[in-house]
Amino acid sequence: MPVNQYISGRMPLPPHNSPPRPKPTRQIFHRCPQCGKESKNRSEAQKHELQHMKPFKCDEPDCSRTSGFATRNDLERHRFSVHRLRPLAGPLNGFICAACPPNVGHQPKFWPRRDNFKAHIRRKHPNMGMEDILVK
Repeated sequence: MPVNQYISGRMPLPPHNSPPRPKPTRQIFHRCPQCGKESKNRSEAQKHELQHMKPFKCDEPDCSRTSGFATRNDLERHRFSVHRLRPLAGPLNGFICAACPPNVGHQPKFWPRRDNFKAHIRRKHPNMGMEDILVK
């Protein structure tokens, strides 16, 4: 026995004579006829198909994005980031803080999610209640 194996107290491992395991084959549910992407289930295939169809269109006049969007969320993000419009889906009114001073020439800060608005109140206005500073 070599000295280094004796010191570690380990015996050498026998050589592995078994062949390597084959990789599991991926089941393909659908192959996209437009781009060849493979989907493993119906849901994945339907979501991918929307990438080509882009059924959600921006209806703002003079919008340069004429190709559309794959999901409603993509459209809403575009409407807010490009056109500064509130979402059509989800909480339509959202939350606006009455305690924050308005910025001249800008729309007031808008929180579509209640939890994010509550976090704002805890950070910026800890001594006020949400109902006191909520603009409806």
